[in-house]
Amino acid sequence: MFLVLKRRGLERLHTLEPMVRLIAVGRRFVNLHLDALEKQLGESGGPWIVGEPFTLADVSWMVIFERLRQVDSERVFLGRGLRPLCTDYWERLKRRRSYAEAITGFPHPLIDHGVRRLQEAKAASAALREALEGASL
Repeated sequence: MFLVLKRRGLERLHTLEPMVRLIAVGRRFVNLHLDALEKQLGESGGPWIVGEPFTLADVSWMVIFERLRQVDSERVFLGRGLRPLCTDYWERLKRRRSYAEAITGFPHPLIDHGVRRLQEAKAASAALREALEGASL
Protein backbone atom coordinates (compact mmCIF):
# COMPACT_ATOMS: atom_id res chain seq x y z
CA MET A 1 0.00 0.00 0.00
CA PHE A 2 2.84 2.34 0.89
CA LEU A 3 4.41 1.90 -2.55
CA VAL A 4 1.10 2.54 -4.30
CA LEU A 5 0.63 5.72 -2.29
CA LYS A 6 4.17 6.84 -3.10
CA ARG A 7 3.63 6.24 -6.80
CA ARG A 8 0.02 7.36 -7.26
CA GLY A 9 -0.17 9.89 -4.47
CA LEU A 10 -2.43 10.07 -1.45
CA GLU A 11 -4.84 12.40 -3.22
CA ARG A 12 -5.72 9.69 -5.79
CA LEU A 13 -6.15 6.83 -3.31
CA HIS A 14 -9.95 6.99 -3.48
CA THR A 15 -9.80 6.23 -7.22
CA LEU A 16 -8.12 2.86 -6.61
CA GLU A 17 -11.00 0.51 -5.82
CA PRO A 18 -8.84 -2.40 -4.55
CA MET A 19 -7.15 -0.05 -2.07
CA VAL A 20 -10.49 1.34 -0.89
CA ARG A 21 -11.76 -2.21 -0.29
CA LEU A 22 -8.58 -3.12 1.59
CA ILE A 23 -8.92 -0.07 3.83
CA ALA A 24 -12.57 -0.92 4.53
CA VAL A 25 -11.60 -4.46 5.58
CA GLY A 26 -8.91 -3.08 7.87
CA ARG A 27 -11.38 -0.63 9.39
CA ARG A 28 -13.80 -3.50 10.14
CA PHE A 29 -11.05 -5.42 11.94
CA VAL A 30 -10.01 -2.38 13.97
CA ASN A 31 -13.66 -1.94 14.99
CA LEU A 32 -13.88 -5.59 16.07
CA HIS A 33 -10.72 -5.33 18.16
CA LEU A 34 -11.81 -2.06 19.75
CA ASP A 35 -15.22 -3.53 20.57
CA ALA A 36 -13.46 -6.44 22.31
CA LEU A 37 -11.23 -3.99 24.19
CA GLU A 38 -14.27 -1.95 25.24
CA LYS A 39 -15.84 -5.13 26.65
CA GLN A 40 -12.63 -6.17 28.43
CA LEU A 41 -12.18 -2.74 30.01
CA GLY A 42 -15.74 -2.94 31.31
CA GLU A 43 -15.15 -6.38 32.79
CA SER A 44 -11.69 -5.71 34.27
CA GLY A 45 -12.75 -2.92 36.58
CA GLY A 46 -9.81 -0.95 35.14
CA PRO A 47 -7.99 1.29 34.91
CA TRP A 48 -5.97 -1.10 32.72
CA ILE A 49 -6.81 -4.11 30.59
CA VAL A 50 -6.46 -6.66 33.41
CA GLY A 51 -7.50 -4.30 36.20
CA GLU A 52 -5.01 -2.55 38.47
CA PRO A 53 -1.65 -3.67 37.05
CA PHE A 54 -0.26 -2.00 33.95
CA THR A 55 0.91 -4.85 31.70
CA LEU A 56 2.46 -5.55 28.33
CA ALA A 57 -1.07 -5.73 26.93
CA ASP A 58 -1.48 -2.04 27.77
CA VAL A 59 1.85 -1.21 26.13
CA SER A 60 0.68 -3.00 22.99
CA TRP A 61 -2.54 -0.99 22.88
CA MET A 62 -0.58 2.21 23.44
CA VAL A 63 1.24 1.53 20.17
CA ILE A 64 -2.01 0.81 18.33
CA PHE A 65 -3.69 3.98 19.59
CA GLU A 66 -0.60 6.00 18.71
CA ARG A 67 -0.75 4.64 15.15
CA LEU A 68 -4.43 5.63 14.95
CA ARG A 69 -3.38 9.13 15.99
CA GLN A 70 -0.63 9.19 13.40
CA VAL A 71 -3.03 8.32 10.58
CA ASP A 72 -5.56 10.89 11.83
CA SER A 73 -8.15 8.24 12.68
CA GLU A 74 -8.80 8.66 16.39
CA ARG A 75 -12.16 10.31 15.78
CA VAL A 76 -13.17 7.53 13.39
CA PHE A 77 -12.94 4.93 16.16
CA LEU A 78 -13.19 6.92 19.41
CA GLY A 79 -15.01 9.89 20.87
CA ARG A 80 -18.50 11.14 20.07
CA GLY A 81 -19.81 8.75 22.71
CA LEU A 82 -18.43 5.80 20.75
CA ARG A 83 -16.48 3.38 22.95
CA PRO A 84 -16.28 5.61 26.03
CA LEU A 85 -14.15 3.11 27.96
CA CYS A 86 -11.60 2.92 25.14
CA THR A 87 -11.62 6.71 24.81
CA ASP A 88 -10.94 7.14 28.54
CA TYR A 89 -8.34 4.37 28.43
CA TRP A 90 -6.47 6.13 25.59
CA GLU A 91 -6.51 9.36 27.59
CA ARG A 92 -5.02 7.51 30.59
CA LEU A 93 -2.35 5.98 28.39
CA LYS A 94 -1.37 9.41 27.03
CA ARG A 95 -1.04 10.76 30.59
CA ARG A 96 1.53 8.13 31.55
CA ARG A 97 5.02 9.46 32.07
CA SER A 98 6.42 6.71 29.84
CA TYR A 99 4.22 7.86 26.94
CA ALA A 100 5.29 11.46 27.39
CA GLU A 101 8.95 10.51 27.55
CA ALA A 102 8.95 8.03 24.67
CA ILE A 103 6.39 9.53 22.28
CA THR A 104 5.56 13.17 22.88
CA GLY A 105 9.05 13.87 24.22
CA PHE A 106 10.55 12.88 20.86
CA PRO A 107 8.41 14.29 18.08
CA HIS A 108 9.41 13.11 14.64
CA PRO A 109 9.25 15.69 11.85
CA LEU A 110 8.39 13.11 9.18
CA ILE A 111 5.47 11.75 11.18
CA ASP A 112 4.24 15.26 11.97
CA HIS A 113 4.53 16.19 8.28
CA GLY A 114 2.65 13.04 7.26
CA VAL A 115 -0.18 13.69 9.72
CA ARG A 116 -0.56 17.29 8.47
CA ARG A 117 -0.48 16.15 4.82
CA LEU A 118 -3.13 13.51 5.48
CA GLN A 119 -5.36 15.99 7.33
CA GLU A 120 -5.03 18.52 4.50
CA ALA A 121 -5.76 15.91 1.82
CA LYS A 122 -8.87 14.69 3.66
CA ALA A 123 -10.07 18.26 4.20
CA ALA A 124 -9.69 18.96 0.47
CA SER A 125 -11.43 15.79 -0.76
CA ALA A 126 -14.66 14.34 0.55
CA ALA A 127 -14.08 11.26 -1.62
CA LEU A 128 -10.68 10.61 -0.06
CA ARG A 129 -12.07 11.22 3.43
CA GLU A 130 -14.87 8.72 2.71
CA ALA A 131 -12.37 6.14 1.39
CA LEU A 132 -10.23 6.42 4.51
CA GLU A 133 -12.89 6.91 7.16
CA GLY A 134 -15.96 5.20 5.76
CA ALA A 135 -19.53 6.28 6.17
CA SER A 136 -19.26 6.31 9.95
CA LEU A 137 -18.86 10.11 10.13
